[in-house]
Amino acid sequence: MSDGLHEAWDSAISRQSQAPASAGGHYVFRTDKASRIGTFAGVDPEGSLLFAVETTQTPPYLDLRSDAIDYFRQERAELGSWLLFLRLKRRELRDVFARLCHDLIHSLTYASNDQEVTTAVVSRIRLWQQLFELRPGGILAPHEIKGLTAELLYILRHLESGSREAEEIVNAWLGPSGCDQDFVFSAESVEVKAVGPSSELVSISSLQQLQSDRPLSLSIWTLRQAAPTESAACTLNGLVLRIERFLHAAPSALAAFRERLLSAGYVHSSTYDTIAFEPIDEETFSVSGDFPRITETDVPPGVGNATYTLSLHWIRQLQRSTHG
Repeated sequence: MSDGLHEAWDSAISRQSQAPASAGGHYVFRTDKASRIGTFAGVDPEGSLLFAVETTQTPPYLDLRSDAIDYFRQERAELGSWLLFLRLKRRELRDVFARLCHDLIHSLTYASNDQEVTTAVVSRIRLWQQLFELRPGGILAPHEIKGLTAELLYILRHLESGSREAEEIVNAWLGPSGCDQDFVFSAESVEVKAVGPSSELVSISSLQQLQSDRPLSLSIWTLRQAAPTESAACTLNGLVLRIERFLHAAPSALAAFRERLLSAGYVHSSTYDTIAFEPIDEETFSVSGDFPRITETDVPPGVGNATYTLSLHWIRQLQRSTHG
């Protein structure tokens, strides 16, 4: 977490308490004077936290409708620049807001010009809006934590084995962006699922999930709920850290990975250190031929979507008979 961010907020809060800003005004302080891109933190007259990014490009108008954050622009004519402001309207979300601001500060280190700065800020704002709307407390639901754990384990397995380049696997991770499958490579698609040790069924969430225009595989990870102190246990925070170590040599892949995490609803939190799983097994099934599935072509006209479950026993038996 950036000390400069919290120091700027604390300085602004202190100044506001001593000499309240006038209506429409605010106090902001730079978070890092040595940074090439100006980022600022402060408070408005009502005490709401502010975060701002400086650019010489005129910022776009954004219709941001959220009860957690809002957005405004301020021209600094004397300096020939603009500030793009984000304001936190719910004080109880300060920790989540701080982690998001830190993530944005880091992502801006890869911006080479003001157009890229503005694009990065606008992209993050839209992701933050979704995050606050879907997860007001900033924490994933238990089933989402388990599913994301399996996807990160899949990424880590390929990075550790060297079977795929870092950029290839990160760019293929399209599930968080709303793609039908979790991973879409040039020559194949992969859907990743997480199940418990005693699970008999695996859930399929749409008619499109097992339908692809390229060869499709189903990667099923059996995960046991574990204590974080167990030697084989994995947590979201731990998996993210291990993956980022592989990606440090590839800055564009690291930036893309962090954006995918945000799209998936993940923001670093100590809560995730208390939830752990032990990977017991990973099975890969080819979704082709007689593999049981329901797709858009299998339902009558007028059926828009459907969810269903697959029998793990059945598809295991099918795989054994197929590979004889």
